[in-house]
Amino acid sequence: MIRMESGRFGRLKYWLLSLMVRLGRLRRVEMNKAELDAMLKPHLPLHFSISIPNGKGRINVIEATTSLPGDDQIQTALLCEFKVDVLGNPLYQAHLLITLCASPTFDKPQGMLRAKNIRLLQTHLVKDNYAAVKDAREVFTKLLPGPLSSMVNLGIDLSISSAMSMLENSLYGDLSQYLKLYINGSKQRILDYHKGQIEQQLLAYLEQHKPEYKLDNALLDERLFAEYGQQVRAEKQVLAFLF
Repeated sequence: MIRMESGRFGRLKYWLLSLMVRLGRLRRVEMNKAELDAMLKPHLPLHFSISIPNGKGRINVIEATTSLPGDDQIQTALLCEFKVDVLGNPLYQAHLLITLCASPTFDKPQGMLRAKNIRLLQTHLVKDNYAAVKDAREVFTKLLPGPLSSMVNLGIDLSISSAMSMLENSLYGDLSQYLKLYINGSKQRILDYHKGQIEQQLLAYLEQHKPEYKLDNALLDERLFAEYGQQVRAEKQVLAFLF
């Protein structure tokens, strides 16, 4: 996009472009992927919570990159941090890649670009060094009655399965069931358990905080489109603003 120049020269350029639009000589301006990514950056990071028995789960959306495959679709890949703490103990962390798809729309009276028909395409575990599953034994020892907890702390053998059997019928039954996810250390298994809730929470967040962008009058192209624009359409590799 072109920044609006101040003074007489800037006003003259805007008048000439406006005349070209009215005469049908200028029918469109375009925004590329890099400009779309720059529009998203000020809105990051995003945060929302995931329900965990006796603990907390947290999703932090730290990066967003767009792609324009055509067919009036904008795809956005969100790089997210996912962390799980139980009873103050960090048990799980991973990077997730969540891909969304939406169509652009133009609200002319408000001068706003908005996303409609937001859909979630996929959620992937990123296989990198950030991913980690901690041993749940420390959490179990906190839940066990004093004498049994002391046995574990002294190094006396008490298997995780034995500890869970003792806890399943206690006040911590839900937590013991949840901690079973951590026995084999599978990062994917833990993500699969939370995947539905993560996706539901993200879509609920986007429903509440509508993705939108106010056209900037300080940018010549955006001011021109706010006044004369008719339609915005996602084409292959570009977002097209049609007069």
